[in-house]
Amino acid sequence: MKEGKRVDWEFGGLASSPLVEGDRLWFCNNRFEIICLDISQLNRGGDKAREAWKVDTINQLGVTPNAVMIGNNAIHCSIASHGSLIYVQTGNARYMGKVPAPEAPSLICLEKLTGRIVWTDNSPGNGILEVQHGSPLVVEVDGGAQAIMGQGDGWLRSFDALTGRLLWEFDINLKEPGPKQIQYGNWNYFIATPVLYENRIYVASGRHADWRIGKGRLCCVDPTKRGDISSELDDGSGRGKPNPNSGLVWEYLGSGADPMHRMMASVAVHNNLVIASDSTGLIHCLDARTGRPYWTHDAKGRIACSPLIVDDKVYIGDEDGDLEMLALSRDKKQLFEHVFSAPIYSSPVYANGVLYVATFEYLHAIKQKGSDTEGFR
Repeated sequence: MKEGKRVDWEFGGLASSPLVEGDRLWFCNNRFEIICLDISQLNRGGDKAREAWKVDTINQLGVTPNAVMIGNNAIHCSIASHGSLIYVQTGNARYMGKVPAPEAPSLICLEKLTGRIVWTDNSPGNGILEVQHGSPLVVEVDGGAQAIMGQGDGWLRSFDALTGRLLWEFDINLKEPGPKQIQYGNWNYFIATPVLYENRIYVASGRHADWRIGKGRLCCVDPTKRGDISSELDDGSGRGKPNPNSGLVWEYLGSGADPMHRMMASVAVHNNLVIASDSTGLIHCLDARTGRPYWTHDAKGRIACSPLIVDDKVYIGDEDGDLEMLALSRDKKQLFEHVFSAPIYSSPVYANGVLYVATFEYLHAIKQKGSDTEGFR
């Protein structure tokens, strides 16, 4: 049964990656249900999976989701795991100028085996700007587990992974006086999932690219701090003043003629280099410790997928169907480019010597031997 076109479009696919552990598989579907499957028969050569449990976030938890554009259903998340628990962003949203269910949870923690809800969080409340994208990140930092989520009001928040207690929060938007212009303003939230590298969190602001191109902000944050660790506090008039408790390590707003735009993709970090691709198609390379920019490459097509780093090479696709291969180095080197016949919206995947690229039409496999690339199909 369809749930209604507002959240269940006929041709909407699944936007979440499944989590698989042993004989269990968890995923979120396009009806905002969290489903656990028993795949023991499949693992033993059978052809059936059995539903172990299901949580309907709309009918059971009062979540009110929304699709940001016609046919776009990608506001549910991939599931994060820690021990016996899983973590899910619900997609609670703004609709027709208001948040219909501000008390409904935005982030929930459940028992893996039973689906029992352990804790929930509704911190964004009425502050949700539009929708809530992205997936939670669960990490071990400073002797404890944190569930970190970029939420729909533009705040990055960290919770004790076991209890749901708020540990710290960071406002990705710089303070501005006056009311927030929800639809076409400069206020951003998060589509990308935060990334941990050497005890630092990397995340960028974003919105769905179809609204318009806007300014973005890439931040490196210290997750060992507590409380409000935003770079600014409200001075009482809506303007910002320095926060003495700031957890901001560095921020990147762009370099010279190459500004930082809103991002839909997560960054990739390796060998002390951050690769960040903004929605306009600009790929930025920065120093992970200082935020110093090294180079920018224009892919000339909108980018929605996160970079993949393999063997000191960066792979990334764009909406024009271009697959770029760049060197992971402080000097910009474009090593290879291939143009597919359809857009690339998901990140490439590398396994067993083969690079898999899913376009809007087909799944392609690319095999490399030495420096020669072969096997486009």
